[in-house]
Amino acid sequence: MDIAVALPDSHFPHHINTEPLEKYLTDLQPTHLIFLGDTWDLGLISHWDHQEKLKEMGLKSIREGMAKEAAA
Repeated sequence: MDIAVALPDSHFPHHINTEPLEKYLTDLQPTHLIFLGDTWDLGLISHWDHQEKLKEMGLKSIREGMAKEAAA
């Protein structure tokens, strides 16, 4: 029997406590796990009002910030 679980707008790691989710997935053992977008928070680049700040930071700083958030 196929069981699918969809995770919309999880914004890992900042907006969701993963412990209950991990327990639920372990107990349920779904055959499909579907991420519907906005999986990472990526606060560094996700806000429309940061455009000028991003230009000032430069690509290298943005890449470093994104890598740091991804490693969290």
